[in-house]
Amino acid sequence: SSPVVASLTHSAKGQMKSGQLDRAFSTVERALRIDSSNPNLWNLMARIQLKRGNIQQAEQLARKSNLLSRGDRDLQADNWRIIAASLKRRGAAEAAEKAEMRAKELK
Repeated sequence: SSPVVASLTHSAKGQMKSGQLDRAFSTVERALRIDSSNPNLWNLMARIQLKRGNIQQAEQLARKSNLLSRGDRDLQADNWRIIAASLKRRGAAEAAEKAEMRAKELK
């Protein structure tokens, strides 16, 4: 990915760590405007949304990342953990368990 996207990703992760979730979200949005097919950016966006409590969006973003993450098993496993967390919070325990299994299979 481009140096600009790498810089924005680094900034977003720092913002996320310091609890500036809205700023982190905006930073990742900027990066996605440059590189919309980057599965790592979609994953980062999903993690931010999960922390913000936007669980349905987190799940959708993690699924989008999985669609783009050709063969990156670690990234796919992380996305399945996000999906599982989202499903668990929505009370879909059985579906969450299946998502956890998918994550473990990829590791």
